[in-house]
Amino acid sequence: MRLIDTHCHLYDEPLAADLTGVLHRARAAGVEALVVVGTTLRTSRQAVALASAHPDVWAAVGLHPDADEPLDLDALTGLLANDRVVAVGEIGLDGSQGKERLAAQEPACRAQLALARDHGLPALVHSRDATGRMVRILEDLGPGGPGGILHAYAGSREVALALVDLGFHLGVAGVVCRPRATRIRRVLGSLPLSALVLETDAPFIGTATRPKGQVEPAQVREVCQALAALHDLDPEAVAAATTATARRLLSLPPVGPPPARLSPVPVA
Repeated sequence: MRLIDTHCHLYDEPLAADLTGVLHRARAAGVEALVVVGTTLRTSRQAVALASAHPDVWAAVGLHPDADEPLDLDALTGLLANDRVVAVGEIGLDGSQGKERLAAQEPACRAQLALARDHGLPALVHSRDATGRMVRILEDLGPGGPGGILHAYAGSREVALALVDLGFHLGVAGVVCRPRATRIRRVLGSLPLSALVLETDAPFIGTATRPKGQVEPAQVREVCQALAALHDLDPEAVAAATTATARRLLSLPPVGPPPARLSPVPVA
């Protein structure tokens, strides 16, 4: 199987403590590319540094809605000049801490979506307890919006199809592996395969075999197998389809030697 993990956090523990082993196990599982996603300015710089050091690692940079820091749009814009950056993220909204905090997140979300659009990059969007508001923001961007991936999708089929109409794909994470997650498994099994990409959110979202906080990019293979079972397809077919979609969406080059220009960014 040839797989792409479109969302992971290699700079977080326990992955960072065994980066060589984590990458070896991912490659052995068939992962040919993975995207390390920043959540703060510091971790965005770490993501770029990791991508600059490993030819099969790519970076996304952005400010997570739960980040306890102001948006530095100039600094993020500077990171976008690096060839290893393929998306803006992890950005979005998180309503789990109340309406007041949710309202305060919206300006940064809108600004980063505009940044993605203006640079021709997809957005990796976090949306928790804020789906309706998130869809309205994306609709406000109008034609020519950035498109991208709704990270770890857990909403309804109707919202998923609305997001597809707005140019977004749905990230399928470890929850699809859990037999008791009947609602989201039903939704993901009903969506067209062309709308889906695979992710782990490593180390965070648990699978059927790995607890949350202990997940590695190698578990994207387990995610693929679970999604294949829902669609009654061979896992190889799901791997091929989702990998082609992710490679096209993120403008990843064919598998081969690293790009000529690698621009390391110091981790600060």
